[in-house]
Amino acid sequence: MLWQHGPAQAGPYVPDTRALDYLIGYWDESRGCRAGGIGFSDVAELARDYTPTQVPVPDGRQRRAIDRLLVNEPWAGAVIPGSYQVHQPADPGHPDSDHLRVSVAIRA
Repeated sequence: MLWQHGPAQAGPYVPDTRALDYLIGYWDESRGCRAGGIGFSDVAELARDYTPTQVPVPDGRQRRAIDRLLVNEPWAGAVIPGSYQVHQPADPGHPDSDHLRVSVAIRA
């Protein structure tokens, strides 16, 4: 979140995507794609899979896809199509986590 100072600290909150935008580019609404970036790609976007990576919460807040696998250009070409997966349910080895595990297969 991009934190405000003073009374606005309590919200509304604005997502701070500057680091991700630097790596993979910002979302250009007018073109319907990313623009800029330094050559990395989000594997979920390559797979066109926008499954949320957060577990449901009791307050009903909308879940988001916040966990990312980033690859550089050579690795983007090595991603095996259809292999990206958001694992349900949450990782039993980490029962207190509010994140789901993500994976992808890469050609050697």
